[in-house]
Amino acid sequence: MDLSILVAVCVVDAGGNTVAFERMDDAQLASSRIAEGKAYTALAWQRPSGALWSIAQPGAGGFGINTIDSRFVLSQAACPSSAPAR
Repeated sequence: MDLSILVAVCVVDAGGNTVAFERMDDAQLASSRIAEGKAYTALAWQRPSGALWSIAQPGAGGFGINTIDSRFVLSQAACPSSAPAR
């Protein structure tokens, strides 16, 4: 299935350092920083980056968590994962 969207993808290690990155030709420039932020956010919170959106809203228990670290991006698509150490 072709979604006709251009994306950037980022993989970070256990310390939040970028270990792999790819941006499709003609993808929006901002997609690079967003992909890095979503990967870091998923790692830092050990949950999908988009799962934090609802708790970061005014009146919710986590309101303002997105301001703790400028690298946090609370949007869908990034998921924490683990791989065996080599």
